[in-house]
Amino acid sequence: MNELLRVQALEEYKILDTLPEKEFDDIVELASAICGAPASLISIIGSDKVWHKAKVGTEVEQLPREYAFCYHMLDKPDENLIVNDLTEDARFVGNPMVANDPNIRFYGGFPLVTEDGFLLGSLCVLDDKPRNLTDIQQRSLELLSVRVMESLNARKEILQNQELKKQSEEMLQKLTNTAPGAFFQLEISADGNKTMPFVSSTIAYIFNGYTADMFKADYKVGLNVIHADDIAPIKAALLNACNTLTEWNVEFRIICKDKGYRWYKGTAQPEKRDDGTIVLYGTIQEITEAKEYTKAIEQQYAQLKEIAWMQSHLLRAPAARIQGLVQLLVAGADEAMPEEEIHENLLKSSDEMDDIIRNIVEKTQVLNL
Repeated sequence: MNELLRVQALEEYKILDTLPEKEFDDIVELASAICGAPASLISIIGSDKVWHKAKVGTEVEQLPREYAFCYHMLDKPDENLIVNDLTEDARFVGNPMVANDPNIRFYGGFPLVTEDGFLLGSLCVLDDKPRNLTDIQQRSLELLSVRVMESLNARKEILQNQELKKQSEEMLQKLTNTAPGAFFQLEISADGNKTMPFVSSTIAYIFNGYTADMFKADYKVGLNVIHADDIAPIKAALLNACNTLTEWNVEFRIICKDKGYRWYKGTAQPEKRDDGTIVLYGTIQEITEAKEYTKAIEQQYAQLKEIAWMQSHLLRAPAARIQGLVQLLVAGADEAMPEEEIHENLLKSSDEMDDIIRNIVEKTQVLNL
């Protein structure tokens, strides 16, 4: 067996030097009871020691590898190692655990093997007297060793999933921390309890130093800097989104230390879990400049409408008068309107048109057209 690969496989289980676990403690107690043996162990073979994950009948936590009986199972990882009298086996005669206290005489070891065939250790029973194991006892311990590996594999899978989840969360955190605005996850339980299990660190730039951890501890901290007139609409929109499972979409103002009130837009899509919990995944983006731009466009549009009205209405009157006066000049003056009066009215109408045109030009220049 390749020892380097075996140790690498063992490290994936992250089992060495872990705290006691009841499931494994129960197994060694059952193994000892089945065999009527005073001691039983779940031994894990590390790179430089054999460590006992679970034990009954002994207080020994670990041994040097060369002192542990299961060390001799490495060459044949698929075979049980049963030694009825350790004093009659040359491999163990000089072992301090045999020659000295606790004077072990019997060892029955059943391998803990990974799916790839690597030996992690053994489930074993020990006795201070030579003895045998019946076929039923051996079969029972074989089944218990399988149960140990099932538990170790399940434990390994849980740890791996937790690690993947942690890596995913860290990656998401890095991505959201560099994106504009803030990202959040709001959960509302069936009884109305609200929590924020995820908030990007950029929330602090929006809410004047209220950090992501503060929001996770109490989501309501953000209300301290939201404009009082906007709090009720935010809550009403949130209630509607949860009741109808439609998008939460609301605009609100936040007081900034150095910029006064700034406009933000919150959006989130609600989902309902089987237990009745509503989960909203959302963003908060600043829209101050967009709102100012929209307002400027609306003002520009209003001024353009005014200019168009001036062009289509105000200019029409003096233009019509000038046209009529010119026609009188062409036809010839008469007593009803002498030529001098026609000239005077032409000047007045021309001045009026000039004022209107100048006003239009000024409004146009303000619009940068």
